[in-house]
Amino acid sequence: MLIFSFDDLTFYMQQLTKQKNINSLSFDVQRLIGSICINYFHNCYKNHQTDCAKWGYQIIDSLAKLPDLAIYRIIKNYYQNFFTGNQKEAGKIIDFFKDYDLKEIYTVLP
Repeated sequence: MLIFSFDDLTFYMQQLTKQKNINSLSFDVQRLIGSICINYFHNCYKNHQTDCAKWGYQIIDSLAKLPDLAIYRIIKNYYQNFFTGNQKEAGKIIDFFKDYDLKEIYTVLP
């Protein structure tokens, strides 16, 4: 994602929201899409463009409701709470990751 400007990333995310039936794509493709969204949230944070994260929220909400994809929904919820100033709920999610010793996740979140 570093090769694209933030405006380009946002354009691509908006285009992805137009994709129908994301939840019917292969598991691997959905996992890739979820990872792209999480990286996009980080770019929103770095570029102080938290309102643009709505595109990623919409995409993650369209992923299949599978346990293996739940991590993307949890991280999405973290960013939604963090970006809207709901530090209490964002903190609960960080605590959840800490309780399960998921350092690879909570140490990279803002």
